[in-house]
Amino acid sequence: MTEQRGDEYINTAKKLRDEESIKNYIHAGNQFNISECYLKAGDAFAIAAQQLLDKKENYRSAAIFSKAGENYVKIDNSKAKICLDKSVDLFVDNGNMAAAAKKLEILAMISFNDKHLSDAAELYEKAQKYWNSEDSPATGYQSLLKAEYILIDIGEYNKAVLHLERIGSYYKNQPIMIVKCREIFFEIGILKLYLNTLNECNDFLIENSVNILSMGHTFLKNLINAINNNSGENFHRAINDYMLSTPLHDPLKKWQMKILLETCDGNFKK
Repeated sequence: MTEQRGDEYINTAKKLRDEESIKNYIHAGNQFNISECYLKAGDAFAIAAQQLLDKKENYRSAAIFSKAGENYVKIDNSKAKICLDKSVDLFVDNGNMAAAAKKLEILAMISFNDKHLSDAAELYEKAQKYWNSEDSPATGYQSLLKAEYILIDIGEYNKAVLHLERIGSYYKNQPIMIVKCREIFFEIGILKLYLNTLNECNDFLIENSVNILSMGHTFLKNLINAINNNSGENFHRAINDYMLSTPLHDPLKKWQMKILLETCDGNFKK
C-alpha cells in the first residue's frame, strides 16, 4: 500500500511545479522508505533535493540529499556517494559542520565496505576536523580512532602513532575515559616498539607510567629488555606470560599480536 501511495505521489509531482512538486516527491520518498523500496525512495528524494538546489534553498537541499543518500546506501553505493557528497558540501557552505561530519562518517563506512581503506581513513580524519570545529572533540576523536585502526590495517604505522598520541593526550584529561586512555597508550607503546625506536619507546613508558596499566607497562618493559639483550626466547616468554597473567579474555588484539611477532622476526634473526 505505501509503495502504491509513493507511485501516486510521483505521478502527482510530475504534473506540478515548484514547491508543490517538491513536496510530492518528498512524500513519495517517505512512502517508498517505509515500504523498503530504497532505490525508488532515493530517486524521489534526489529529484526533490535537486529542485531545491535549483531554487537556491541549499539548507533544505542538503537535508534531502542526505535522505536520498541514506536510502541509496542500502542498495547502490555509487548513487549514495553522489548524494552524500552533495549534502556534505551544502552543509559546509551553510556552516552546519556537525551534519557534514555525520555524512562523512557514512561515506567512510561506504569506502571501508568497498575496500577503499585509505579513502575511508581520510574521510574519518576529515569528519574529526569538522566535529572539532563544532566544539565536539569527544565525538571527533571517536572518528579519528576509527581512522587509526584502518591505518594500522593498511600498515601506515607512523601516521597511526601520531593519531593515537593526539587521542591519548585528549583522553588522559577526561576522567571518564581512563580505561580507554590506558588502552590507547598501551597501543602506542606496541607501535613504537615495532618502529624500532627503543630509546623513544623507553622514554615514552617512563613519561606515561600512570597512563598504562601496570601489567601492560611491565609487559612492554620486558619486551624492550628482551630486545636489548638480544633474546628472542625472552621476547616470546614475555608475550606468553602476559597472555596467561591478564584476566582479559582476549588480552592482545590480532593486529597487536601480528606486530609483536613481526617485531620479534625483525630483531632476532635465526
